[in-house]
Amino acid sequence: MNWIRRTYLYQLYHYQKKLFWIVVFFAAGTLFCTFRGNQSTPFWVWGMYSAPVPSHDTGSILLMFNQSGSVIPIYTNKGFKTRFYLHSPLIYFHSAQEIGKDPRKAFFETKLPSFYSTWIYPMEEKLFTTNFTPYGSWLKNYLGQMSQTAIDSVYITQYHYIFSSDKINITSIDTLYVF
Repeated sequence: MNWIRRTYLYQLYHYQKKLFWIVVFFAAGTLFCTFRGNQSTPFWVWGMYSAPVPSHDTGSILLMFNQSGSVIPIYTNKGFKTRFYLHSPLIYFHSAQEIGKDPRKAFFETKLPSFYSTWIYPMEEKLFTTNFTPYGSWLKNYLGQMSQTAIDSVYITQYHYIFSSDKINITSIDTLYVF
């Protein structure tokens, strides 16, 4: 029984009883929520490993074209950082267009329904975006600065492809947005 005295919780109980009970209740609450099927904090970290890994023989790539049909170089070395700055806002914008509201709002409504209705709903207008129209002008300005050309319109196209043994076959082309 001497090994119990060397444990963290035993020592914590004897030195800081309040902190001991906070740690115990947090651990018990987390376990309770997990076994009940609810995701508790930090649900962004735990939930990121639950999606299936996609097949490596298929994929898609986004290409952005300007008004003259030229490709805006977001995948070059110069635009390496740019593609990361563009994909997250584009995915956010795309999600908002599909569901018709801020994706963060939809996430909180499904993951924390009682917390959302009690605490977040009264502050909803201040926390979540409802106006997505400035995104198109921001995108044109950002791409114009990055490519150092004036851009009047942007065509975002997604190419879906399949790897075969010796080449890449394009299976479909979707024009996602025109700004």
